[in-house]
Parts: sequence; C-alpha cells; structure tokens
Amino acid sequence: METAGGYRAFEALNHAFMSATLRLTRAAFGAVQRASPRLAAVWAERIFCTPPRRPISERMAAWLRDGERFTVSVGGRRVAAWSWGTGGAVVLLVHGWGSRGARFIDLGNTLLGHGYRVVTFDAPGHGESTGRLSSGPEFARAALAVASAVGPVSYVVGHSLGGFAAALAMGGQGARGAGGASTSGVRFLSPLRPTRTAIARSSRRCLASRHVSLHRCAAGWSGGWAFHGRT
Repeated sequence: METAGGYRAFEALNHAFMSATLRLTRAAFGAVQRASPRLAAVWAERIFCTPPRRPISERMAAWLRDGERFTVSVGGRRVAAWSWGTGGAVVLLVHGWGSRGARFIDLGNTLLGHGYRVVTFDAPGHGESTGRLSSGPEFARAALAVASAVGPVSYVVGHSLGGFAAALAMGGQGARGAGGASTSGVRFLSPLRPTRTAIARSSRRCLASRHVSLHRCAAGWSGGWAFHGRT
C-alpha cells in the first residue's frame, strides 16, 4: 500500500511538473511567435523533429555485433544498418520514434529461427546514425535506401512511426514498394499493449508457416505495426 501510495504521489507530482512546463513553453512560444514568426518556426522544428536518444542495452549491443553492419547515405547523413541470415526471404524492420533497430531483437531472432533474412537500421537522428533532426519522411527515405542496398524485400514490419514510414515509402514507389515488393499485402494495427509484451507473446505462437506467417501474426501483434509482404 505504501508503495502504491508513493507511486501515485510521484505520478501526481510529475503531472504537475509537466503541466507547468507545458504552460511555460506555450507562453514562451507565443511571445517568440509574435516577435519573430521565422524564429518561432525554427524553434518548433527543433521541438517536434528532435528525437530522444537513449543508451543501448548490452543485450541489444551484442545482437548488433552478431549482425553484418553496413551503412547507406541518406541526404548526406550516414544511416547505420545491420543484416542477419542469408538465403531466406528478406524482412525489413523499421523502428519507431526515439527507438532504434536493435529494439527488434526478440522478433528478429524469431524470424531468423524460421529461416528469414532480417534487416534493420537506425533512422536518421537515432541510435548509431548521424544527424539530430528526423521525421516520418526521413524514416521513409532511409527505409528505401536500406531496401535498395540489400536487394528485393519480401516483408516490411514497422512499429509506430516506422509503420507510417513504411506506408509512405511504399506509396512513394507507386505500385511497387520497398525493394520492388508488391504493396497488396499491407496491414495496419493500432497499439493496444506495450510493444515488448506484444512481441514476446506473438513470437511464441506465430511464424508456423513461411508463406502466411507474417500476415497471421498481424492478428496477434498490437503495437502499431504495418505489415507489407508478397501475397
């Protein structure tokens, strides 16, 4: 009970702090906008397009070391990417805002265990890629560059903003998607539970059949995924 009470008190204090910070930011932004709309626009871009950078866990870092690292250039910035496995259908994993490709470690290992080739990357401004600002279009351009580097991509899995970026990348390619794959197999799901929980549960029961596995898993994943594959 004491622990629960302490947590509630912490949440209340944190909410009050965030509310005060938001009010101050709004007031400051309004003042800057009245004085200089151009400066306000630059500030807004910095606020909304600067992703948080978090340290990588040793478990994720070890997984990346086991992969084959390569880089692609996107708008003059270096995008770090990794590949595991050979010979199987290629699955491109696109992470979300403020995340990194290594967050797919559990899903990636499950796919590898079923014979797929797994490819992921750190979007511009994230993880080991260069740059400070990023956006959905930047994610999409990076996904296309990585897909072009590894050859035909059979499936794309995107989490959160990565799902939007996957759709944006495929839409920008017209009838052909990342790596030349058909866009007829797109799946969108809304987030209902934490990503890690969704991956852990789904990895245990999905991927029984190579040809329908990723689409079948769509019913079990609920972390904001976009599924794209040849059907």
